[in-house]
Amino acid sequence: MNARLFIRRCSYLAASLFGINRRQADLDEEVQFHIEMRAHDLRNSGMSKDEASREALKLFGGIEKFKEHSRDAWGTRMVTDSIRDVRHSIRSLYKSKGFSLTVLLTLGLGLGGNATVASILSAVLGPPPYSEPNRVVEIFNNYPGAGIGRSSSNIPLYLDYRANVVALDFVALTNRIAVNITTDASAVRGHGLLATADYFRVFGIQPILGQFFEETHCIQGNDKVIVLTESFWRTHYASDPSIVGRAIVVDSVPLTVLGVAPKLAEWHHGDLDFFRAWAWSAQREQFEKTVYYGRDNNYANLWARLKSSSSIREAKAQIDYLESLFLDKSTQQTKDWRALHQHESIVETLQQSKIAQFGDSLHLLQGGLFLVLLIGCVNVGNLQLSRGLKRLPEIKTRVVLGASRWVLVRWLLIDSIVLSLGGFFCGLLLAWSGIHWVNKLVLDDMLPTVGWIGIDQGAIRLVLVLSILVALCIGAFALSILLGGNLDLGVGQNTTKISQSKMMKRLRSGLVSFQLAMTTILLLVAALLLQSFYRALNEDTGLNTEKVVVASVTLPRQIYRESEKIANLRVRLTESLHQTPGVESVAFASYLPSLSAHAIGPARVPAFEELNGEDFSNVNYNTVSRDYFEVLGIRVLEGNTFRLADLRGEGRGVVVDKEFANRYFPNNDALGKQICANSSRLLPLKKRSTIIGVVETVKHNGLDSVGSDSKTKNGSMPLVYLPLSPQSRDRELNVLVRGDLTRNDLVSEVRGHIQSLNSQLAIFRNSSLEQLLKASVNDRRAFMLLIAILGGMALLLSLVGIYGVLSFEIRQRKHEIGIRLAVGGSTKQMLGDILKQSLLQAGIGLALGVLAAWFLGGRLADLLFKVSPNDPAVYFITLSSLLLVLLSASLVPALRVTRIQPIEALKID
Repeated sequence: MNARLFIRRCSYLAASLFGINRRQADLDEEVQFHIEMRAHDLRNSGMSKDEASREALKLFGGIEKFKEHSRDAWGTRMVTDSIRDVRHSIRSLYKSKGFSLTVLLTLGLGLGGNATVASILSAVLGPPPYSEPNRVVEIFNNYPGAGIGRSSSNIPLYLDYRANVVALDFVALTNRIAVNITTDASAVRGHGLLATADYFRVFGIQPILGQFFEETHCIQGNDKVIVLTESFWRTHYASDPSIVGRAIVVDSVPLTVLGVAPKLAEWHHGDLDFFRAWAWSAQREQFEKTVYYGRDNNYANLWARLKSSSSIREAKAQIDYLESLFLDKSTQQTKDWRALHQHESIVETLQQSKIAQFGDSLHLLQGGLFLVLLIGCVNVGNLQLSRGLKRLPEIKTRVVLGASRWVLVRWLLIDSIVLSLGGFFCGLLLAWSGIHWVNKLVLDDMLPTVGWIGIDQGAIRLVLVLSILVALCIGAFALSILLGGNLDLGVGQNTTKISQSKMMKRLRSGLVSFQLAMTTILLLVAALLLQSFYRALNEDTGLNTEKVVVASVTLPRQIYRESEKIANLRVRLTESLHQTPGVESVAFASYLPSLSAHAIGPARVPAFEELNGEDFSNVNYNTVSRDYFEVLGIRVLEGNTFRLADLRGEGRGVVVDKEFANRYFPNNDALGKQICANSSRLLPLKKRSTIIGVVETVKHNGLDSVGSDSKTKNGSMPLVYLPLSPQSRDRELNVLVRGDLTRNDLVSEVRGHIQSLNSQLAIFRNSSLEQLLKASVNDRRAFMLLIAILGGMALLLSLVGIYGVLSFEIRQRKHEIGIRLAVGGSTKQMLGDILKQSLLQAGIGLALGVLAAWFLGGRLADLLFKVSPNDPAVYFITLSSLLLVLLSASLVPALRVTRIQPIEALKID
């Protein structure tokens, strides 16, 4: 067929379809005209009016058959018949409202849930929205031997790779900072990035206003410039274009605004407010190049853009070569340290980095949604089978009247497609609602760096494809079962007998068992994760958080450059708070337990080295004031806390936790032993400190941290407490206050005292410690919420499935039940038989689900906290509860047996 003929036929078909109603009316009028003319002739020959009309119809023949032949001549019969089947399907679904609503809800839950999670996966794991995103890579250190992964980078590595890795076009170094920004209204806490000049070139970002900083701005003295993010500019400066060239005060230092970065620049940072040019002195550069462990001092992120002709493998090979050159020139101690901790350099695309951060949790959600969709499809298939069996008389009538195989196939498939398209639109509605609530309730906790999520176009296509697949599966299912390849199936047969055949019974029971197996898997996974979350939430932290509030501030470097000013602020704040009635004690710390990552640094224990030959290992450090242990209720197990000489910087005493003591001094003789401890890897491990006290181990690395095994995912390193002396220059000021005031009053008091000392200090993390600890597991809470919803959806669908099948069974067995009751059978026997059947289906499904969950359990180990993937108690409680719920759902249709009257049941054919 040539193109011109094809176009002509398509045009004719379109014209025929658009004028189908007019042509149909003309055809009806023509048929009626011929019949009336023949009746008129017959009346003229002497027949009565009624006799003439009847004879005219008889002589004309089948009116509908004549119309069908006429429509065949138009070439639109297939289309018109399909439209008629669609209308018929919609009418029949409207009449069966209960069935239609059940199927639409079932499909909508499965399809809508998959669209929701697919949109989240696309936002988190999809390609970054940058130019040529596969060329944007992150380079970081990895220390698997110490259980430390993704340890960022530093200045020496940045300088070396920028100068010598030819596979890279641009290289940039960034460091996240928190500052006080003085706006026209008040002081606010701002989050920003110190960045080298090529940062924006790495990501291919162009300013929406002004310009970005250049190499000349990354020199000390020229670095008093800043680039605002679009969100901060619109929120605090009302999108004022005149902001470019103006100065804003950051940590009491005026910085000139060079430009405004687009929303794109915030994509993988989330709450970013500004970018500042990063400049360092020649002395610092030289110091970090030559100091011990300078190349392993990880405090910054290293980004790069690959050349178009280069690959990640080439870049990795060149970086490994540079590291080998470094080791050749290094001391034996550096070589031993890197060998012990199995140092390696990692090069990953930005997308790989995001997948590593969120992939496990979100892919588990996607797997759960797939199970829900599978359960829904099985449920719909079972409902369609039951509906199809009730429609056998209609099918038989169509067969007797001469319906061809194609007519029946088209009719059943169109019926399935209409049903699935309804599920598609319900799914889109539920997906839109689900995305809305994810953005509103879950996003900030679970996915803080993603930004606002919308329904992804790929997710819409996914839902549409799934809808079509469901339609085809349901249609093929109905065809294979109801027709069985024989169009005469059921002609002259009893519908009830067909529905009660062994094949039909086994098929329906098998489908119920299958969906119960899928539900069991999902509920067991949800129960394990919920139990893990419960244990993490109720884990003994070793802290007494009652009546403790926390407030944190970042001290401006320009004002608090000298350690004396920082120490004076702490003294004044302590005296001011102690004058408040109800305040019991005040403490300061560099890091808050379970809320902020602690400093990781090397430690040497001479006594341990002599026995084990181990050089040194990494531990956590926290610098705290004397009352820190009292405020948090941390028990002192041995010795004492810091002495006055230690707090003045004159002594060399340190306090260690029980984890440290057990690891390095298993004979409980840690007191008085000496260690070499520094919280910074840049400082040599020469000065020795004496352990003056051992305190109880607390959850300092998060509520879900376990033990000291650095190889575990949630491993918690031993902790060393250093005294907060007047020489400390830590500008992150964490204030902890214990008092008898009500929680809100105490929070307000602490805030008021800080602002009275310096109104330009932006206070953050101002709340009770209990609230902050609960908020620290918000990511787990959001994840558990989604998993629990999936489990509830699966359970609901399974209950609908088992209820529908049992109800159908009872309706089909009414005649049999009536006979058994008439010959002396009791309702208890009938009830027992039905419950026995339900228990058999549930037992098979539960057994298959448990077996599958048992084999899948190992994949959950990394997501669980102090819960075995095959925990017997969780399995027993979950399965018992599920069985009770299923039996409850089975009782409702089973009790109908007691209301069956034998006389009425015997009338059923």
